[in-house]
Amino acid sequence: MQKAVARGLQALTLWKLQDGRWQANASDDRIGWRVEHDAGPVQALQKALSQNPIQPTPSDEPSVFD
Repeated sequence: MQKAVARGLQALTLWKLQDGRWQANASDDRIGWRVEHDAGPVQALQKALSQNPIQPTPSDEPSVFD
C-alpha cells in the first residue's frame, strides 16, 4: 500500500460482488480507474495495486479503434 501511495495512488475502493467475488478499483488521478476482480479481497487489491499493466486478451473481433 505504501508503494502505491508513493507512486501517486489517490483512490482505492473494494466491493463484494453479487456472485461472491471481490472488485478492487485503484486510481492515480480519480478519472481513470484500474478495475480488478478476484475470489478474495486481498487478491483483488493486490491486482489493482500492481504496477504491471494487464495485457488485453487477444480477440479475433475487430476493435473500434482499428
